[in-house]
Amino acid sequence: VLWGLCVFYLTRGELQTGHELGEQLLDLAVEVSHELLARARELSHPYNLANALARVAFVRSLRREGQTAQGLAEAAIALCNEWGFTHYLAMGMMLRGWALAEQGQGEEGIAQMRQGLATYRTIGTGVSQSYYMVLLSEAYGKGGQTEEGLSALAEALAVVQKNKETFCEAELYRLKGELLLSLSAGNEAEAEACFHQAIATATSLPCSSGKQRICQSDVQESVPGGYIENSSQNRHLRMRRASSFILHPSPFTLHPSPFILPLRATGWRLRGSSRARPPDSIV
Repeated sequence: VLWGLCVFYLTRGELQTGHELGEQLLDLAVEVSHELLARARELSHPYNLANALARVAFVRSLRREGQTAQGLAEAAIALCNEWGFTHYLAMGMMLRGWALAEQGQGEEGIAQMRQGLATYRTIGTGVSQSYYMVLLSEAYGKGGQTEEGLSALAEALAVVQKNKETFCEAELYRLKGELLLSLSAGNEAEAEACFHQAIATATSLPCSSGKQRICQSDVQESVPGGYIENSSQNRHLRMRRASSFILHPSPFTLHPSPFILPLRATGWRLRGSSRARPPDSIV
């Protein structure tokens, strides 16, 4: 219901209401993740616990909670190294790498993310690969490696098209626009087109409709941060702010299945399982 209302209000151009509903959706994801992790610890099944730790770290990354995500990812990595769970080991490395980069340790974080992605690809896993590449591109951008970030985004878009994994497609376009602007002021027109595409993708609107709606003053006034004059020189700034607002606190609130539905499904699968409890030091 929250997801449907969020998309409905964003499509109507009522961005503040849609944004607030998106925050509630993320709160729900955290609540479900707490239940999942508690249940996994109760059952003391190593594989399920590794699954839970990695997925909850995933949710925390969506909320931009670097320190919390790092702790969960490190617990997942330790457990996976002990038991040989390669899939969740790769997830843990990628999420820990993002958390490090988010907290200012960009070089180490990027190296770990690349290592995790390499492991992910080695075992042939494609699920959520585009999301981890978004995180890698973001880390490159924060570290001033804009060209590398754009290269990673191009690869991520190819993955989206190949796997039809569209839940982070809007954020890919928004981030591409940000990187283009940071690369050169001469990229304003291309960056603006990326922001238009991000909004259109996020709200399931045709590009022309999304462009028209976000350039209207009533939509602009609903975005915090002050009014930006509607002029040809400022169009890319208006689109940049609006796309960022729509896609935060998380760009994935419009597509809840990647983090809420798997959490619930995993919680259901955990019922009735039991194995020896791993050491408390890694829980």
